[in-house]
Amino acid sequence: MRSVSFVNSLKLKVNGKVKQGCIALGDVDGDGCSELVVADEGGLVQIYKGSSAKPWWKSSNFINVGCVVVAVVCNEGRKSVVVFGIDGSYSIIDFNQRGGAVPAAIRSDWVLPNIMNVVVGDLDCDGLNEVVACHSDHCVSAYRWNVKHKRLVRLQRWKLRHLAGNISVHVGSDEGVPSIIVSQPGCSYAVLLINWNQNDTNKSDETMATVKYTPLSSQSRSQNPTITCQILGDITKSSSSPAGYFALCTLDGTIKLMEDDEILWSFQVDHQLFALHKLDILGDKREEVIVCARDGLTYIVDHDRNVVRYQFPDNVQDHPCLVYSDFHNHIWLFYDVRLPFLKATDLVTLAESDREMTQLFAQLGAATLEEKRGLLGKCTKIFHQDAKLDRKVEVVPEHPAEMKP
Repeated sequence: MRSVSFVNSLKLKVNGKVKQGCIALGDVDGDGCSELVVADEGGLVQIYKGSSAKPWWKSSNFINVGCVVVAVVCNEGRKSVVVFGIDGSYSIIDFNQRGGAVPAAIRSDWVLPNIMNVVVGDLDCDGLNEVVACHSDHCVSAYRWNVKHKRLVRLQRWKLRHLAGNISVHVGSDEGVPSIIVSQPGCSYAVLLINWNQNDTNKSDETMATVKYTPLSSQSRSQNPTITCQILGDITKSSSSPAGYFALCTLDGTIKLMEDDEILWSFQVDHQLFALHKLDILGDKREEVIVCARDGLTYIVDHDRNVVRYQFPDNVQDHPCLVYSDFHNHIWLFYDVRLPFLKATDLVTLAESDREMTQLFAQLGAATLEEKRGLLGKCTKIFHQDAKLDRKVEVVPEHPAEMKP
């Protein structure tokens, strides 16, 4: 497995530990550039902008933050920062109306408590975004912003058999219809079916909620049915299709890529995997799977199961995806993470892809793989010998008078 290194980074100081879900990236002020939002265990929320290590905005008026999200929540066409507390409180911070580091409005209200993960999207294709919250007590709830009452109104609540790891939105068909998927222990997941009445947003009968469970079994080893699991949907597989893949990872080191109910590939590593994200790291309009272990080891996997790994030099406390939070109250933001390829290759393969090297092989009569490898080996040996000679060359002055004792 090939290892890579990322150099360009920012090191940001925070006051306490950062929970999973308390790091978010998004354009909070409408300038076309993403900002980094971080909330620590002490209730301090900070927003970092550009390459500055000092917070652009911060506030300590929050208690027991469960997660933060940057999204279009109020359906007004602009993104806001939403801070959810474990006690069920939430605050919507809007910077777009006024500009600068002073928010135009901070709206606060209450929803169901124990929120640990939130996703936002137009789930019923009505042109309005919904907020779906994953709770730590077997429940998932959906909300929509009510313009008249200026608050989030609950639409539906789902009750799960087991504790949920996290939730994600996934588009699995070419029709572009999204669905809500939630991870379950043992590398399994459930699909939450939507049945809320758009004309009566205050109605949320839990008995009407439908959950479709989909257990999965590993192809190579038996799966621990109690192991925690993370899920990530809507992984772009091409620029021409709205349908995508989804991935799962478990704390015992299993990684799976799925298409509908089919396992495309599955493999294991000897690390505790706890965080999952996606990123087009090759720039080919396809998103790679980013998986992070607790010791900082990060795996980058493409759709063909080519893998590279990056070792973050510290134990990781929270959200990966090239934004790391360690146990020493620091946030590390790696902002230049492009890779030319993931598939491992050798010098002969690279030489065969070059037109001049192909012509040189033909001129020198190197036809077989061994002949090409031997020719490249001789070139490499000559190069090293020339480099050693260059280091031994001494510059002698033209006139002896210029020499100093």
